[in-house]
Amino acid sequence: MTRATMNLVNMEIASKGIELAKGKDYFFFVAIDGAPADVNIPASVYVSKIRDLTLEEWVELTAMEVEAPKPKKVSTYIRGNSTTMTPCARVHFIADRMLAEDPSSATRKAVMAACMEAGVTYGTARTQYQKWKSA
Repeated sequence: MTRATMNLVNMEIASKGIELAKGKDYFFFVAIDGAPADVNIPASVYVSKIRDLTLEEWVELTAMEVEAPKPKKVSTYIRGNSTTMTPCARVHFIADRMLAEDPSSATRKAVMAACMEAGVTYGTARTQYQKWKSA
């Protein structure tokens, strides 16, 4: 069991065309510049410290194959319950990711559209976007 640091994890997974990035109380994987378009980007990891997992566990997370979600019809206004787990955290993750990729693309309209496409209800997306923006 090797103690994990951002540098060690990123050195181990660089050959896969991805790197580890830190959000607020979670970590997520992003494609490295020049990586092929079909690179497999693993899901976010909701731990507050990188040392909550060992280096081996971080590398193992990148090896997991994630089944592609089935396309579904998305309405502009989702009523009822969100169809994604942890919808509040999902809004913050999507907003952080959009801000990191292109700061001009993290507009309220774009973030809310991406959240609703991911299965978050309109009201949750609206409320959590405002909390993210004011943080």
